[in-house]
Amino acid sequence: MRKRHRVRRITATGTADYQDVFEVTISERRSPEQWARAVFQDAPPPVRWFLLLGWRALLGLRLRRPLSSAHHILGWQVAASDGATIRLALSSPLMNAQLLFRVSDDALTLTTDIAYLDRAGWLIWALVAPVHRRMIPYLLTRAAAGRCRPCPGRTVLVEKEGGAGQDGPVV
Repeated sequence: MRKRHRVRRITATGTADYQDVFEVTISERRSPEQWARAVFQDAPPPVRWFLLLGWRALLGLRLRRPLSSAHHILGWQVAASDGATIRLALSSPLMNAQLLFRVSDDALTLTTDIAYLDRAGWLIWALVAPVHRRMIPYLLTRAAAGRCRPCPGRTVLVEKEGGAGQDGPVV
């Protein structure tokens, strides 16, 4: 029998125009970088291409080359890393985007922060955000459930969402 995943919304606080936080329980100990690579680079090829197309063509994010290296995870630049977190960052003329992976003893948390650089960024994100809010839980659940090469486990998913950017830009 397939395990059901529980999702609930909790208000998150942050200074970004848009912020959401997804948390999934994990049973395997991995570094934040290993989890970030499992989430994005170990996704099925059609999903990876869908992500790359959306990031590049729709959001205009400037993906880094090579897509995978010590300093890049599926085109995202590794901006900072320590034993408990890794921060990935990209920018475009429309927005600055950051993904923060945080690992605790039994949970992996992914926070997305978006700062709009103009109203067009807000408009495009408003169209993309519903897909983002479905894709991230899928990717986290897949990685934590062991449906990727290196990461076994089972999951309970919690969504924490907040930030004024969900309904529009901060005025």
